[in-house]
Amino acid sequence: MLRQPLSTDDMALKTLTRLLIEQVGGLEAAATYTRVNRSVLSGYQNPHQPHFMPVDVVGRLEHAAVAGADHRGTGAPRRLQLVQPGEVATESVPLLMARFSQEAAELQAFAEGLADGELCARDDAALEREVTHVLRKATRLLAALHAKRGLSQLPGLP
Repeated sequence: MLRQPLSTDDMALKTLTRLLIEQVGGLEAAATYTRVNRSVLSGYQNPHQPHFMPVDVVGRLEHAAVAGADHRGTGAPRRLQLVQPGEVATESVPLLMARFSQEAAELQAFAEGLADGELCARDDAALEREVTHVLRKATRLLAALHAKRGLSQLPGLP
């Protein structure tokens, strides 16, 4: 048990750990890729435990996530983005909502512009850029909301 609460940066690492474990299929699957067992992995993602995942375990799980995504035919694995809570804590949520809405509208306009329904290589690259922009705006908006509530209240955390 921790005597002091984790810092916001440590909480973010615990959340990223949980997401990485989920990405490879959960605790049981993650344990098959690493030198540690299920209960140790559980502790790495638990915000009430003081231990963090060693870099060799992270590396094996990241490799498994990439291999699993390729095997499933889904391309690249879901990318995890760490946003420093201090960067967004002072940003205005309504302003971030407006920026997100604007970006989403641009994506909608792009989709409507694909009248033939076919994606050429140029359209594919442009679509990836537009989706990436929407995701960045959404990530900053979520980070600001989480910063307002406090990182200990992130969805999915025990």
